[in-house]
Amino acid sequence: MTRLVSASVALGVIAVVLVGAGTIVAGPAVAQDGPNNDTAPADPESDVIGWEHGYWYNETIDIDQTDGLTPAEREHVLARTMARVEHLRGLEFTANTSMEFVSRDGVERYVDRNVTQLRGDNPTWEALFVVGEDTDARRAVRGTILASVGGMAAEEGVDHVVLVTSDPDRPKVSEYVLAHELVHVLQDQHFDLSAPRYQRTTLDGELAKDGLVEGEASLVDGRYRRQCASGEWDCLTGGLAPPAGDITPAIARLMGVPYQAGATYVQALRDRGGWDAVSETHQSPPRTMKSVIHPERNVESTASIESEDRSGPAWQPTGTDQRIGAVGIRLLFEQQNRTRDVAMPVPNASFSGGYASVPADGWENDTLRAYTNGSHAGYVWETTWDTESDAREFGTAYRRVLASYDATRVGADRYVIPSGPYADAFAVVTDGSNVTVLNAPEKAALPEIDQSFEPIVSEGGATTPSKTGVTTTSGPGFGSAPGIASLLVIAVITRVRRVDQ
Repeated sequence: MTRLVSASVALGVIAVVLVGAGTIVAGPAVAQDGPNNDTAPADPESDVIGWEHGYWYNETIDIDQTDGLTPAEREHVLARTMARVEHLRGLEFTANTSMEFVSRDGVERYVDRNVTQLRGDNPTWEALFVVGEDTDARRAVRGTILASVGGMAAEEGVDHVVLVTSDPDRPKVSEYVLAHELVHVLQDQHFDLSAPRYQRTTLDGELAKDGLVEGEASLVDGRYRRQCASGEWDCLTGGLAPPAGDITPAIARLMGVPYQAGATYVQALRDRGGWDAVSETHQSPPRTMKSVIHPERNVESTASIESEDRSGPAWQPTGTDQRIGAVGIRLLFEQQNRTRDVAMPVPNASFSGGYASVPADGWENDTLRAYTNGSHAGYVWETTWDTESDAREFGTAYRRVLASYDATRVGADRYVIPSGPYADAFAVVTDGSNVTVLNAPEKAALPEIDQSFEPIVSEGGATTPSKTGVTTTSGPGFGSAPGIASLLVIAVITRVRRVDQ
């Protein structure tokens, strides 16, 4: 598995965590809190939380990493950082942990063996207008990770941390990144991160699980930073190799969400029941990001959604159905507003952590099924919403995105983007609290991928698809300019853009 590190995300650097099996054990006694000590306290008679390999969490060590760390200094830093992570998290390391340094070029072999960070193939990322048909989505994800990875925890039960540095022969350490990775080693030793309950097959599910796993590590390394910043602890900083390579910004932003929203989520768990509540949640990790971005709602599952294969004989499903989720949909609209000035409705309420936009709020469930006819691809993306108003809002916003790519209307609910990486035919149909987005290489293939979309027929001058229960008039984004200009602002994450009236 791969993971991000919040310390790295804050610096524009992404960290990867490769974790494996472990055992659950009872925690030993906890060391008492206190300021940094210049004189080493006596070693305890037995192993306690906050002490590791001869070092207390608040012990001063005389190390200067200007010219890199010696092997002995690396051991000292590792031991004290482990003790500090124990102290902050309240769990004891149950096995020895080693530390390795690699260059950015050298990290590739670790990433290639273990990347599972983001689920989804090209149709998923095309539906979000993140990666077009001219780019391989998996290569874009891999490139983003390779270009920015800062650290990894070891795979498959090997208690080993790998840190990326500019000069592995004379390495420097960022204690924040090391601490974050050590949290994952600690998690694996106590909860077994390779267990089936952590395995996910969808983008939304993977992000949700990481909301717990990465959110916990982000919360701990945030507390670690505060101890360093306050002067309570002396800490080593720097040491990160700068990002280098091809980063897809939208993918990087999505990868950062579990760290930011996850830290808030884990803090909410702690507020309810301390670290015990966090440990209990590891027995049943969240399955949707809606649980993470709205911890106050106690969301345990998504609404049911009926999805069946309605394709004709020339088209076949390519694999497992995908669930994009509210955060992926938020990325879609935030990205289009950021890069293409696509106007969105005014938000009418505040959103937890800024991880929802108006067109994404009210999400209940979705499923995206990709198809191929051997030479071309398409998809059927079915979404369901809290209310009919939420559904209309999503449908309207998606049509605006199509309009920003110069899509032309070719019938009720149907549009064609004529050129570029997203050149395809689309149908966007709202039916009560459901919205279906259909994609095909050309408009004639739309009813071949989903046979419920019959060929368009004319009825007295009006154009209506024969899909049951749906009648559509001209949608925003395809009519006159005032339809768009009447929208005032969009607030997505921390960005607010005003649209001229």
